[in-house]
Amino acid sequence: MSLERLVELRAIHDDDRGAIAAAFGVSERTVARAEVEFKLREPAPHAPPLPFELEAWAQGLMAEGMPASWVAEDLDVRGNIARGIRARHMDADQRAEVDAEWRSVWGDIRRNEELLELHRQFAPPPGVGLKERRTAA
Repeated sequence: MSLERLVELRAIHDDDRGAIAAAFGVSERTVARAEVEFKLREPAPHAPPLPFELEAWAQGLMAEGMPASWVAEDLDVRGNIARGIRARHMDADQRAEVDAEWRSVWGDIRRNEELLELHRQFAPPPGVGLKERRTAA
């Protein structure tokens, strides 16, 4: 991927990263990295680290079996931040045990219409953080 070709494709495709990626035959993430590398755009800012108390609280919840996505929802952060906390504080065997337990519980929820309806009622819409849900209520 050359700078000249990337600039040309950005002009042709009106900065549509998906179209540019398809033209190069690479992922959108690869195009995004190239744009930063060639200084065509600024990198996305990193989220500030969580305070120690919140990370310890999140770690405790996940150790008890709460899915990382739920912890992320409570912290109003992206799921990858909660999964990172989990990866730092739980070894692979612990993560596998918690994941297996959650899969078992989720199976029970899916098979029980009442539990499934409650889950749907309280589950956040995909991509909506806690702040957005609070302001919408």
